[in-house]
Amino acid sequence: MSSEPATVPFSISEDEPLPADIQRFLSGFREPEYPDAFIPGDTWVRIEGDHVSYSIVGWEPRDVDRPEFERVFTEHWSEHTRRVAAAHEMVDRAHAIARQAGLIDGDHLEAWAHLEDDQVDLRSNPDPAEYLDTPDRPVTITVWHEYTDRVGVSIDGDGSDGPQVLPDAEAAQAISTARTQRAAGWDQETAEPGVTVYMTPGCMGCRMTEKKLSEAGIDFERVDLSERPELVQRFRDEGLVQAPIIESPDGERTAGFDPARIRSIMAAATPPDGAAASSPSSSVARRQGPPQQAEERRGLSL
Repeated sequence: MSSEPATVPFSISEDEPLPADIQRFLSGFREPEYPDAFIPGDTWVRIEGDHVSYSIVGWEPRDVDRPEFERVFTEHWSEHTRRVAAAHEMVDRAHAIARQAGLIDGDHLEAWAHLEDDQVDLRSNPDPAEYLDTPDRPVTITVWHEYTDRVGVSIDGDGSDGPQVLPDAEAAQAISTARTQRAAGWDQETAEPGVTVYMTPGCMGCRMTEKKLSEAGIDFERVDLSERPELVQRFRDEGLVQAPIIESPDGERTAGFDPARIRSIMAAATPPDGAAASSPSSSVARRQGPPQQAEERRGLSL
């Protein structure tokens, strides 16, 4: 990379070349070193009668009287280079907050420098459509040049109308906490149920199975066999002719209300830390005697 800044690459229409005096004037400007950020727009100059229309990258186009063009453009370019320098600092600051929040590893980050507004937006996972089906929904960190002690934080899906305005350290913590909570909620929402119970309307054994699993806190999926005749035929072919049919994560299926099967599912879902053995409910169960092994299977024929 050359140490000498490049001449500004002005976009000039080939059909309407600029007068020689304006070309000489513009040749004296040098391109600043822009930050690693997207800056919308382009830099161009056009003559329109007695006016000069121009735009500098990151700014809205302007239109001035031709005699005023050189003065106005020079002042504008000076302000432009100041804001470019400030954008460097804002981008670095936004990335520092992102690192504190844990956004750097595994997250696509994209910085946008809004020079006219004197601010920078750093967005994680900036394409919402791409991340709709993941827990990594977009987060935006907004850094304003005029505020050196606080930034804006926008977390997609948190229901806020605008960004939270927080000190830098609190912003990083807010992002980290929100992402942790969102990932936990995502895991809970997207986790496949461990047990599937195939039921039929009016089946007492089905209702009893559902009640037992619910009381034990077992997450399970309900499937109404009255709406799935193809499953009924498949189960019959397998010799499963009585509802409910309980399917565990390992693929094992049993037919009918089966207290022993329900207890085995509950045992498999209980952490092996011995805590349950000393719990009050376990003590009550021991006083009541052994499990009801004599319970018969009850259900409804398919």
